[in-house]
Amino acid sequence: MLPDYGLSLRKYVFEPLDEVTYFLIKTDILKTLYKYFKAIRVLTVAVGATVEQADRGELSISLTLQLVSDSKEVFDMEVNVK
Repeated sequence: MLPDYGLSLRKYVFEPLDEVTYFLIKTDILKTLYKYFKAIRVLTVAVGATVEQADRGELSISLTLQLVSDSKEVFDMEVNVK
């Protein structure tokens, strides 16, 4: 069992949507990926919100990942948090 597996964004629910919060979320994402997903290489991580998203309390997280295998496959992932 891995009791601390995953990423808890709940601690940011009442934080302002600003550059400091974006940086902290990005850092948490990177720590989690490096800890639990040894088979990937993180190429990019972007955390932010448009003005419209910020007004609604939403956030976008975009990742570009590469498999650390013979295929070296690269894939993009985007998550919108509401």
